[in-house]
Amino acid sequence: MDSVSSSKTPATASNSALATVADDFNSFLKLLTTQLQNQDPTQPLDPNQFTTQLVQFSQVEQQVNTNSNLQKLINLSQGNQINSAVTYLGMQVQFDGNSVALQNGQATLSYNLPSTANKAYLTITNENGQVVNRIAVSADAGDHTYQWNGTDLSGNTVKNGNYSFSVAATDASGNALPSTTTSSGIVTGAFMQNGTVTLSVGNTETTLDKVTGVSLPPSLTNALSSN
Repeated sequence: MDSVSSSKTPATASNSALATVADDFNSFLKLLTTQLQNQDPTQPLDPNQFTTQLVQFSQVEQQVNTNSNLQKLINLSQGNQINSAVTYLGMQVQFDGNSVALQNGQATLSYNLPSTANKAYLTITNENGQVVNRIAVSADAGDHTYQWNGTDLSGNTVKNGNYSFSVAATDASGNALPSTTTSSGIVTGAFMQNGTVTLSVGNTETTLDKVTGVSLPPSLTNALSSN
């Protein structure tokens, strides 16, 4: 399973900033002590100046600590999101898009027609844009799911991998009707990428916020149905 660390760089930066502030503050105190020991009694140092500097150092240190604490909260939140995403492993998910991962010779293709069409065809293409199969599907209005068994136009089984699909629907006059597609596949991994939980679905990826449905994988559904 892929993984991306999103906390090392900010945490290191905060630690480095704190170390820099501490070093500068120590240097300031040494310099101040030396000045106080060697000041001209007739022209003493203005206490308001180094008091102001002390306050400024304290404010910077507080800001760095605040940033560090915020980063800890972000890391905790991301960890909770990853823990939640683990529940998707092995499950079949539906998500916005027109890509589909053929796994173990099975893939679920989902689409929606806003109104009833006269004819509707589902076209599947490979990564090179070549048409693999073209299938007549339900033209009724609403949501539809088609279970593709991984065969091409000649009935031969194609290899597992990433494919794209589209739905072309026409009315009785031959006018094109709009349609939307939803990708699906079995989740094989979950990881954090750029602060966003991402799921590995076959050989493709999708962010958690694009998932529109979760269900048992077809193999498990079939096994339960046979019992």
